Amino acid sequence: MSEATNGRWHHSIDEVAFENGALKVGGWIHQEGRPDAITEGWLVFGDGCSESIAVPVGRPSPDVAPLFGGQAAHARFEVITPVPQDLSRDTLAYGALVFRTADGTDVELPLTTVPARASPLGTVPLRDLRIGLGITTYNRCDHLRDLLDAVRRTTSLDLEIVVADDGSSDDTRAYLANEAPDVDAICADNRGIAWNKNRALFHLWLTRRCDVVLLIEDDVRPARQGWDIEWALATLAYGHVNYAPPWFFREPMEGAGRWYKPFDAHIVSGQFCGFSAEALSYVGFLDTRFGRYGHEHVEHTLRMIRAGFGGTNLVPGARDSRFLLMNGGLDVVDSTSSHSAEAVERNATVFDAIWNESVHRWAWRTDEEMLAFKAEMEGCRLRETR
Repeated sequence: MSEATNGRWHHSIDEVAFENGALKVGGWIHQEGRPDAITEGWLVFGDGCSESIAVPVGRPSPDVAPLFGGQAAHARFEVITPVPQDLSRDTLAYGALVFRTADGTDVELPLTTVPARASPLGTVPLRDLRIGLGITTYNRCDHLRDLLDAVRRTTSLDLEIVVADDGSSDDTRAYLANEAPDVDAICADNRGIAWNKNRALFHLWLTRRCDVVLLIEDDVRPARQGWDIEWALATLAYGHVNYAPPWFFREPMEGAGRWYKPFDAHIVSGQFCGFSAEALSYVGFLDTRFGRYGHEHVEHTLRMIRAGFGGTNLVPGARDSRFLLMNGGLDVVDSTSSHSAEAVERNATVFDAIWNESVHRWAWRTDEEMLAFKAEMEGCRLRETR
């Protein structure tokens, strides 16, 4: 809400999304007593050199009219424009819609509420960053095949992709060897979720030198083009962000669940998440004391929050925290879980014992673990040259 010289302004930007190769910005604006006050508008990007784009105003707004009366019945606007070639975090974080009134007054609406984090990568175009996608899988070859097909269909950015296979006994290794030459692959012994996610994190962050690392489990699917752009932007904005699966919506959450205004929730899921290289440099990897299943991602995210990424610690020295979550154009498919109540209980004991130790952890705790991990990294099959 903002004040102008003639009457009181009300406005909202409801959507800043990427779909099918286009940037979509939608919202509404209304001036009390002046339904025809807006004469023109521009979409101005935060890099200072983007071309302004005309903004049509006057679309039906049945959701706004009950708030301000019939004069607000056509207060909505929608802009669909090609994604800026030099799109960066700051392009939109500092962008705005500017509306001009009949008397020449300009009303500026910031595009997002993204925090102004000091980061040298904020102004770097996404196309010039290295962005990695790590896929973790175990005995779900059909799911892996479908996931890679979906990624290839919907990805807008040039991603570095690695599949970390945690000792599958099905056709996963054969599929990766014969049908997926375009991705890196780490096929090693079964060591559990924490160890396997560390394989993908290490490879993308320290071998491929990615600026942004996204981790996806094999039962998650990109549902539309633009998902990778939104997750990269959110990760650059917050350092760490997690996925809000459909069942999280059974209870109200603060926020919008979008890349520029994530949910602020008291629960978290490890099915998809993003890490900036900066966040990983302070926090490191998942703790290898966690066994097969349970609590490893929550503990890692709590350390991220303690370092200032991906949420808020509510009580210093306690676990009470709020997590930043978004949907980001993803769906979850039905799958058979490797959940084990016994493994969860064992990992809960580990969690209770270690949660308040130092923030940073390596991907190993002993020389023996380091040598085993090193051998796995050396055995990684790299993709065919593009």
